Amino acid sequence: RAMRTRDQPCPGCATHAAFARSQLNTQRTIAMLRAGQFAALNRYYARVQADYDRGSISDEDLRSAFRHFYDSSPDLAVHYAAWVKSMPNSYVAHLTRAIYYLRVGQMSRGDKFIADTSKTQLDGMDAAFATASSELEKSLPLEQKPLLSVFYQLDIGKFEGDAAFNQALYQRSLTIDPRNFIVREM
Repeated sequence: RAMRTRDQPCPGCATHAAFARSQLNTQRTIAMLRAGQFAALNRYYARVQADYDRGSISDEDLRSAFRHFYDSSPDLAVHYAAWVKSMPNSYVAHLTRAIYYLRVGQMSRGDKFIADTSKTQLDGMDAAFATASSELEKSLPLEQKPLLSVFYQLDIGKFEGDAAFNQALYQRSLTIDPRNFIVREM
């Protein structure tokens, strides 16, 4: 894959002033989502994905750009559903809805020991993770290098503790991008 030089801008990096000004940030991304600007969001993030597919940006830069969807505010659920409904064949729409529900599940679970976590919290996590997993499965055939889909499925897998499934996801990530860092790091 092509290596990015120090002077090349990348999504998620603010090192190049002109690129940083043109880049979406979390606030603007979420504002556009709430405003129903799905086509514009889809174009922007599909372009980021295409940059990764071509080797113009690293997997770390790809992940960084999609972190703009980590906001788990309850009001966003209807907007993600509307985006997927309006663009059912969009990799970006399914992936971002999955990211949202992954974060919702993590927030529901909380950060306490399992003994200090209520059944309601765990049920909320399971329901959110089921939606996220479904969206990730839908996203896979829509993209030639769906590394983020595998990455976020592995994130769910860490909570569920299925070592064989997680190993299979790791191996799948290597077929997508043998030099990926983000899945190895996870």
